Amino acid sequence: MHDITALPVPPSLLGESPLWHPDEQALYWVDIPGMQLNRYSPVTGRHDEWHFTSEPACCAPLLGGGLVLGMRDGLWRFDTTTGERHRLAPPPYDPGTQRFNDGKADAQGRFWVGTIDDARQPRAALYRWSHGELDRLAEGITVSNGLAFSPDGATLLWADTKAHAVYAFDLDVASGGLSRRRVFKQFPVRAEGQ
Repeated sequence: MHDITALPVPPSLLGESPLWHPDEQALYWVDIPGMQLNRYSPVTGRHDEWHFTSEPACCAPLLGGGLVLGMRDGLWRFDTTTGERHRLAPPPYDPGTQRFNDGKADAQGRFWVGTIDDARQPRAALYRWSHGELDRLAEGITVSNGLAFSPDGATLLWADTKAHAVYAFDLDVASGGLSRRRVFKQFPVRAEGQ
């Protein structure tokens, strides 16, 4: 059994989207309501933080350095050395009612990112950023979360927190196309106090 200890950094209001960057040997995460991106190096003990005027919700490494950030105000290329952001795509939704939420890169370098509807209505969607294009591939959920890929890359998992459901899609590894949406796991909704 290993002891679990908190990182020696200030606490986040809502720490999300942890990413281990193997090239940097550093952990990244976002603080959504704190509008902050964090990086911690366990080797050096250094903690870096970047503050924004819009909520960062997820990140993934880019070839050649830097990150892609999913934020309320769109998708951005972020240079961790200079702190500069360059917009890759504007938000494909009304940023007054939605924002990007969970996102992950697949083994082919495509960035998958879902949205969350602030009013908790089933208007959220799943997008794929690839070759300079942002495409909407699935919809009809409320709180996009839990993006993951099977070890062979042929299945994409996507959760809707409000529905207590995880969906599975067949993922065409070559094209990035999705098909055969189905419920992978449905969790029971517990009454308050249980």
